[in-house]
Amino acid sequence: MWQQSDGNGRARGLRRSAVASLLAGGMALAAVAWPVAWLPVCPFHRLTGIPCPTCGATRCVKALLHGDWAMAIQLQPLIVAIVMAAAMWLAYAWGMAVFGWPYPVAAANRREKWLLGISAAALVLANWAYLVVRGV
Repeated sequence: MWQQSDGNGRARGLRRSAVASLLAGGMALAAVAWPVAWLPVCPFHRLTGIPCPTCGATRCVKALLHGDWAMAIQLQPLIVAIVMAAAMWLAYAWGMAVFGWPYPVAAANRREKWLLGISAAALVLANWAYLVVRGV
């Protein structure tokens, strides 16, 4: 179901989109400017020798921001997908705020929410298995 936004919602959406864009831009600038040698070390990986589900995420985003897609996918394929989804969401949020595009309303029943949760958990576990096998 799609819902048309009113004038107040449009202004509020523009403010939210601007804040989200500023935050994303600030994080992107920090990630590009931050030297690789100063990146934090994963405490889970340090203690166990096994990469955690998010190991390599910071290096992955840094590689994406430098345009090195192959390295980013090797480091963390799931993070690449999440970053791309977030970029599409931000672009659509700007469209809602500036052009009055309809606000998507997701209506899921209990079974669909459960399946979505199981699917998300399976994706995280598959990505973690990839990281363990690859030795990130």
